[in-house]
Amino acid sequence: MPVRDHPADPGLGAPLARIELRSVAAPRLPALRPTVPVEELRLSADSFTSTLVGLPVTW
Repeated sequence: MPVRDHPADPGLGAPLARIELRSVAAPRLPALRPTVPVEELRLSADSFTSTLVGLPVTW
């Protein structure tokens, strides 16, 4: 694996996903909330971008 001295560039994907979530999904799912504390969420160790392994939610 190459050595990097700076974080990966998220590009336009992450900001656009946040805008979409706020404008489309959040108003339709106002009671959606995580079922575990943030400290218990796990990140994938084998991913280049450190994605969540899972995000349990309830409404």
